[in-house]
Amino acid sequence: MKTIINKKIDLFQIVYKSTSKHLIGSKEIETILEVARRKNEQNGVTGLLMVRGKVFIQLLEGDRKAVEDT
Repeated sequence: MKTIINKKIDLFQIVYKSTSKHLIGSKEIETILEVARRKNEQNGVTGLLMVRGKVFIQLLEGDRKAVEDT
């Protein structure tokens, strides 16, 4: 049985772009995603990672402190 509590949450979002010095292979990206998913879950944060060539764009959202700590 689940209990759902209506609670207002202030959602904080941050989007940033970074550029790698070299091309990142699919195995490296999988490792990055595994670590990010684990850390995001621990901190109660959700996110999105987009990669194209050397460019990474990431969105993180959740409680402000949790996002900033992530």
